[in-house]
Amino acid sequence: MENRVEMKFPIVQFNGCRQIGPPRKFIGELPGKDSELFVCRIPKTFTEIELMPILEKFGEVFQFRLMMDYSNMNRGYGYVVYQSPDQATKALELIPHHITNSGVCLDVKRSYDKCRLFVGNLPRDLDSEVIKNTLQRIYPDMCNFIIHTRPNDGYKNRGFAFIDFPNHQAALISKKKHGSGALKLWERDIKVVWAKEERVVDPDIMTYVKTLFIRNIAPGTKARDFEAYICKFVSKQDDLVKCTLVRDFAFVEFTTKAIALNARDKITQTKFKGNSLSAEWALPPSSNGIHDLRKLYDYDSLLKIKCVANDWNMPIFIFGRLYHDINIQYVAVVVRNSPVECVILMEINTVLVPNVHQRAAEVMVKLIERCKGLPAYNLIIKTHGNDFKILGFTFESNLNFRLSETEFVYDLNEIVELAYAAHIICQTSPRLLHFSYQQALSFSLTYSYIHSIGTPHRILGCIPLTYRRSPPWQTKGNYPDYTILLALCDKGSRTNYQYPENPIRLPVAISALDSPERWNLFFAVNLSVVKSTYISSEIYFGALPL
Repeated sequence: MENRVEMKFPIVQFNGCRQIGPPRKFIGELPGKDSELFVCRIPKTFTEIELMPILEKFGEVFQFRLMMDYSNMNRGYGYVVYQSPDQATKALELIPHHITNSGVCLDVKRSYDKCRLFVGNLPRDLDSEVIKNTLQRIYPDMCNFIIHTRPNDGYKNRGFAFIDFPNHQAALISKKKHGSGALKLWERDIKVVWAKEERVVDPDIMTYVKTLFIRNIAPGTKARDFEAYICKFVSKQDDLVKCTLVRDFAFVEFTTKAIALNARDKITQTKFKGNSLSAEWALPPSSNGIHDLRKLYDYDSLLKIKCVANDWNMPIFIFGRLYHDINIQYVAVVVRNSPVECVILMEINTVLVPNVHQRAAEVMVKLIERCKGLPAYNLIIKTHGNDFKILGFTFESNLNFRLSETEFVYDLNEIVELAYAAHIICQTSPRLLHFSYQQALSFSLTYSYIHSIGTPHRILGCIPLTYRRSPPWQTKGNYPDYTILLALCDKGSRTNYQYPENPIRLPVAISALDSPERWNLFFAVNLSVVKSTYISSEIYFGALPL
């Protein structure tokens, strides 16, 4: 592997940095800053031999810089430059979900040049213009000065400021003027260090931002007075959407980006109640990218992106019998990692569960993170509330079970039926299964079935991906969604909630067929109920190997 990397990329080490690339035969335009990513959480034992295959998996690498310490071990972070911004965006989405051979996931962020210094321990009773002029003489390359007032306490500033430079090189030279990080001014040590990283927002998103964040508003200013000041530059009726004043800062939203830009330029050139205002673009709410889907509880999309990042097939959900009267739904999830299949069988308690589909996806995501990959066993899981418990396992999609002695599922027959259906599906080629699924849905019937694949006692119903009126799965990489949603229905009733009476179980009440917003997944057509038998399987009791 090392020879392969060296054949494709020259490797040079200098000043604590091991640089791999650019490619020896690279022809084309040099990539810009928008193609660079910051890679962190790198295991200390990793070298370019382990890292380059991961980085190249998601795009064409132009250059990779791995930071090294004096013992020639990596410092846990580096910088990768892809050959195009689109490839960098794809890597940004997928790398945090790719599980390495050691079971860890790397983390990536947008890279940016440090061009801002933090200046601390300033005299709070000193006028901001005096501070600005003094720093301008010391740092002639300074292009912007930011200092904030302290409302209601009588001081002229808050004791710190930020100074911006046109590029990273100018900021670095200015910082190195004082090796100790302290500058002797006004009979005190002024602290000069790198400013903390600001949240980086996708430039495409910022093009739609029409809200300004305005600082240094005089203490005691009333909202109507500040709004009247803003209306000197724009029309209140046609241009201004909302003006929100909070202590010494405000958020002002305009109807268009052009109007907001014009207002920003005019606001920064004037004073309000003797104060020079600072106006900048307000950052939108935190990113809802794929790597933040946990915060939005979209576990279905999070599971899909993990499948894409690790070259697994998209998940197959099989929704089994629904016991509406006791709030229980049986679900199987199949994830293929050729040549191995992972089958998770679940008994889900639906009380306070807004979406059984999302609950099953959540269990899968947590299992993958806990096992650092797909579980080695096909597990039987029972969920209740926010918790789930592993009750047993099966081997290699067969029908031999091991269950714990202390816990049992409500309907073991349904677990066996789901395991049998998953076993049949795993024996079907992914292409044939997806073709049969799409073909059944193409008939535009209210309820469609796959007649070519099934078990002796059950039939597979096809649930469209938009069954909850959800929008299509959207990612910046435009990855195809090959997820399959199936319902394991009784052959007689062709539903997953109407079944023949089982002498050892209570009859199941019908679920809300006419309420599509219900969280229970069901599948139904109005056909007569016929008798059916249940398959059996040998059950082994014993301790779990986990």
